[in-house]
Amino acid sequence: MASPDAKSIPARQRILAVLPIGCGKRWGYWYRDLGLVVRTLREQGHDAWLVLLPSSEGPPEKDEPVIIASREELESPAWWKAQAPEGVILNLWGALRWERIRESAREATPRLLEKLDTAGIYSPAIWWWGYFYVGYWGLREAGSFPPVAALKSLIRTCALWLGPGLLDKKRAQCLARMPVLAAESPLAVERTKRYLRAFAERGTEVVCVPHPVDDRSLAGVMGVPKENKVISVGRWQTYQKNFPLLMETLGKFLGIHPGWSAEIFGQLPADAEARLTALPAEIASRILLAGTRPNEELARHYAAARIFLMSSRHESFNIAAAEALCSGCSVVGPPDIASVHFFTGRRSGSASSCYSPGALLDALCAEAEAWRAGERDARAISSEWTALVGAQAVTARLLELVMSGGQKTLE
Repeated sequence: MASPDAKSIPARQRILAVLPIGCGKRWGYWYRDLGLVVRTLREQGHDAWLVLLPSSEGPPEKDEPVIIASREELESPAWWKAQAPEGVILNLWGALRWERIRESAREATPRLLEKLDTAGIYSPAIWWWGYFYVGYWGLREAGSFPPVAALKSLIRTCALWLGPGLLDKKRAQCLARMPVLAAESPLAVERTKRYLRAFAERGTEVVCVPHPVDDRSLAGVMGVPKENKVISVGRWQTYQKNFPLLMETLGKFLGIHPGWSAEIFGQLPADAEARLTALPAEIASRILLAGTRPNEELARHYAAARIFLMSSRHESFNIAAAEALCSGCSVVGPPDIASVHFFTGRRSGSASSCYSPGALLDALCAEAEAWRAGERDARAISSEWTALVGAQAVTARLLELVMSGGQKTLE
């Protein structure tokens, strides 16, 4: 049976988007991820709701399209049937612990899609070193001392490598029962397919659907003249984002390129000012440690910059980089990150040769030269990436996939 295209989908569908985290007022979920998808669906006339778990922060505002449901309710077929959704989008990270939610949702409707929010490294069988590395830094983030984190990650990696039945076969079989899975980059899609081929008795449709970007907040600042400026946005207090590498790379780059400057946004680590003042004064004067800013203000800074620099140790996607692309920036980042190949593959950036200060510096210098030589076009980058990751485009793809029951792969 042919799947519906966007024009044939009825004007009003009841869509539930499930994100099993506590409802919190400080998260800002209407500007990213499933919250942005729900907001966009409602703007298109659909009866869309974001389903969250209860939290100590209390209920959402009365006019917010949020349904608060306990884990017990989400695992109940009766709850799902009472909700009567025509389509469901799940964001369960491919985790086995949420399988009862998948099963109960399938009893209510066959029109399901699971967004995986993944780089595709589910198992050491996909990439041994990458699995160990991400596990190590996750443990460091949780407070483990380096030797303890390394030992714990090594034990887990080796156990799953030697005993795939401990987790991989069960998880892969659960994922294979979903009508359609969505990963955020082409490389993550292919890793997911390889994982299912290796551990599941059957496959399912796996498609590339990026995280959405709130392009509406970016549109108002297009046309701002570009400056020789590098921008970077992240939770810099975390190990994942690697603030020391960012500062080292920018310090060397600005020493080579006196006509360039840099702006760093996001929560800063305690030693941020000390790292800045350790640089030569002339270089430090061209680096702005801006801290956190509202999305609307960030949009103006994206629009004025030429390059977005990513220094992360690992990422499943990096929404800030996608926002920068929609604003006509190009991207520089490490090659181990699956989304970097996606972000730089349309004359829109440069991946470094490896994850090191020198390699990242080389890629940043190469990208600056590409801008100088006229090989980058801000309007073309913005137009192409808004069509790929803008909220309207991503939401339309998700809706079509959900309503087709995974019977149609979108280009």
